[in-house]
Amino acid sequence: MKIFAVLIAAGGNVHLSNADSVDFGSELAYGSGELVRSVARAEGITLPLAPIIKSVRGQGEPFNRACPYYIYDDGMVSGERSLVGCVATSAEQVLSHYRYPEVLMDSIAGFSSANNGDIATVPKGTPIDFDNILDIYTPGEYSDDEAQAVANLSYYLGVACRMNWAVGSSGAQVGRLVEPLRRAFGYGYVRYLRSYDYTPQRWLALLLRELAAGRPVIYAGYSTQGSGHAFVIDGVDRMGRFHVSWGFGGNWDGYFDLAILNTWESPLEPTATGCIEGLGHMQEALFLHPDSVAYVIDDTLSTGHRVAIDNVSFNRNPDTNIGMLAEVKVRNVSDVDMFAPIELFTYTRLDSLGNPADVDYLGLADGIVRAHVDTTLVAFVSCSAVGERLLGINMTDSMYLAYDTITVQKASQPKLSFVLADSVITARSASFTLSITNQSPTYWSGRMVTYSLFEGEYTEAEGDLRHYKVLNLQPGGSTGDTVSFRNLEPNTDYTFVVRNPWQPAMQVMFRTPLATDVQSEKIRGSSDKRYNPSYRLNHRITIEYDESTGRYRQVLSR
Repeated sequence: MKIFAVLIAAGGNVHLSNADSVDFGSELAYGSGELVRSVARAEGITLPLAPIIKSVRGQGEPFNRACPYYIYDDGMVSGERSLVGCVATSAEQVLSHYRYPEVLMDSIAGFSSANNGDIATVPKGTPIDFDNILDIYTPGEYSDDEAQAVANLSYYLGVACRMNWAVGSSGAQVGRLVEPLRRAFGYGYVRYLRSYDYTPQRWLALLLRELAAGRPVIYAGYSTQGSGHAFVIDGVDRMGRFHVSWGFGGNWDGYFDLAILNTWESPLEPTATGCIEGLGHMQEALFLHPDSVAYVIDDTLSTGHRVAIDNVSFNRNPDTNIGMLAEVKVRNVSDVDMFAPIELFTYTRLDSLGNPADVDYLGLADGIVRAHVDTTLVAFVSCSAVGERLLGINMTDSMYLAYDTITVQKASQPKLSFVLADSVITARSASFTLSITNQSPTYWSGRMVTYSLFEGEYTEAEGDLRHYKVLNLQPGGSTGDTVSFRNLEPNTDYTFVVRNPWQPAMQVMFRTPLATDVQSEKIRGSSDKRYNPSYRLNHRITIEYDESTGRYRQVLSR
């Protein structure tokens, strides 16, 4: 994030709160279908807008055939090629849609990096083989020429954005594509925008105009912990949700609320924690077309010192256990609605240039703030540096240093126990109520619990539906939690998995009844069956329908 000014704020206001849950209503308003539909009506755009892109893309084989091998810090070279990277993948989808250009108009400068070695310059006149680039790459159904064609273009775009290639994930900034797209690829219309430079209404209007004109958009968003992803948006449904091509081999492609953008949760079943873990924050867009497109540059952007920070709250004393909730109470002192991305960090001192040194990034609080309205923004934050630290706040156009002093304590991750207290299974849904206890007498539990639902048996492969829960439990504390999954298939086997922090701590296997069978049945677990990931990993509960009694019963298996 570019910093335009540095402000020193003395005597900030940091509080501790006892709240274990937060109302996220203000954050969700931005991406709601109602607002999108309202903006569409004002722009004279009729919804739905059908998806534009026909291709399906991933980052592995065959798309990464031209990517470099990864060089580890000890000099060893990976045995497999690096992944393409989401920025290059999304750009390749859009360029392959336009089938332009046939050759590079200018060279793409190479570069060097410790983990990728020397990346050679891609020369002017290099051909792009669109004739061999397919929309769908089904294993065993494409030729080497077809594989190499899409791999080469993906690689050229990776060089263009100076991709940091790696085997596990490859990363780059979307904005780095602007100059090479204009110069080397010859695109007449290239426009890079950031959501927080505009009002929410104006931002949605810009997106809707592009899609209504038949121009797919390269889009990016970030979670509250700073992880980001680039993808393609290319349509809007009648509800006001945007069609997303995620670049994960077709997995999760579909319609999503722009304020949430969580691939794991069903867009029909958002949760508060899932929203802050989604990519609905600090969003970016790249508009492009081979031909020039006339547009008017906004004379007023939503920047400037229009957001006043009243206080920052943590829901427990800061420690190194992942998963504190931070609340930032802000006031929009302007006359327009606006986005307010606020990054929290700690540091120990200023360097010789007056910049923070020894910085520890905590997380991002972001959302829409209405004109002249007090709003609470929420972040899921974590601390890694211990001791007395200065709290800093980074906004879109300013940085507040020495906002206050906090003390971060070293803590060990406590053990959690899970008890299945109740379950309700119908032909189309499953609901599980858990009793959860922090077994540590000393430390808070802040790590996220992930609830996963697999069709069939549990596997380590992705493809499950998920819900998330930040469990801020005090030492020895207990809480109840209910998680529900809807839109299931009748007469189908599923496995419900509780992960903490990631390894399965508990499994519940069940079959949904036929639509004509019993529609709802409660299954109650015995209170003495506890599941602790540190002691007895991967215990499983099977829920079976007993025809002799007409009821479900629970079976424990190892």
